[in-house]
Amino acid sequence: MNETEDREARFKLGNEAKERFKEYLKEKGYIIIDSGMENWIPDFFHKIIRSIHNNKTIDFVRYFPDLILLNKSKTNIALIEVKATSKKYREGENFAIETASLRNMQMLEEMGINVLIVFENKPYEFYMAKPSDIKVFKSYTINEIRNIRLLYGKNGSGTPMSLIKKKSIRRLILD
Repeated sequence: MNETEDREARFKLGNEAKERFKEYLKEKGYIIIDSGMENWIPDFFHKIIRSIHNNKTIDFVRYFPDLILLNKSKTNIALIEVKATSKKYREGENFAIETASLRNMQMLEEMGINVLIVFENKPYEFYMAKPSDIKVFKSYTINEIRNIRLLYGKNGSGTPMSLIKKKSIRRLILD
């Protein structure tokens, strides 16, 4: 699989997870709006900014949460970031998140914005946490990611990643 095919597969996996979570929320009566970068940034611009790292403005745009959620009584709003786990890692002990994405969610929360990160381990198996509750146990720098990709192939985004123990995040029980 080349890098374009890998990126498209990751996008598809993430979009499917987001759609399943939206389906669950809609059944519960929530109002949901798509808000991620792919909904308002043209593809040509996304191609330019995805290779620029350590720029807070670009990180803010690039890692803006996927969904805006309004509760049933229309009195509270939250931003939701949905992360999917590929089949290859579903049985593992960790979730992975791009370090810049996690930092962006933490920054939004520090500003007083309600933010949740939702990890879909497998279809309809969701885990959820506030950014401030996420404890990273291992982070990989851009150089470490490049070395991993040289050894094991070019899967993943190629950006710095953080690992989080699955057991440290609350599983959302769907009823």
